[in-house]
Amino acid sequence: NYFPDITDFAGLGYVDMGTNASGSLRHQLNVKNAGDYTITVRYYCTTKAGTLQVIVNGEKQTIATEKTAKCDWRKVSLNTTLKEGLNDLRLNNTAGVPLMIDQIVYEPAGTEKEKFLVTIRDTEHGTITANKSEAAEGDTVTLSVNVEEGWQLTELRVVNSVYYTMGKTIEIQDGTT
Repeated sequence: NYFPDITDFAGLGYVDMGTNASGSLRHQLNVKNAGDYTITVRYYCTTKAGTLQVIVNGEKQTIATEKTAKCDWRKVSLNTTLKEGLNDLRLNNTAGVPLMIDQIVYEPAGTEKEKFLVTIRDTEHGTITANKSEAAEGDTVTLSVNVEEGWQLTELRVVNSVYYTMGKTIEIQDGTT
């Protein structure tokens, strides 16, 4: 692995787009139902903001990418029309900034965001409740924390299963989160 310090990518890996302004990533998709689609590209770029030229079946669009912190993966989306059969997508790193891409998602336009369960594990010496039982990526979930007298909350950990801790914590401010 040439980049052992890159983490939190989706799936099995990522593509290093490099810094060559003529660098290109080609992706093909066979579609059964023609129509309007939203294409979302997940990326990160630590040096400066840039642009991606997106060519779908010969139609060009330009989308902006933001400067990110290391391994702070962001998403940009565009709307396009895909035809029945083979569709060709090209991503050109026109700004020539170091850019990593780890996911390209095609969804019919208007598809509702996937929601995930918000589950609070049992606690000792207090309770934690959430204002939602499920949330989509980017939604705000408010937690209410009630700690028994004589005890103090020191850390909340984010997990994505019973056994796997993501190594992320939720910042605690003045006894509330």
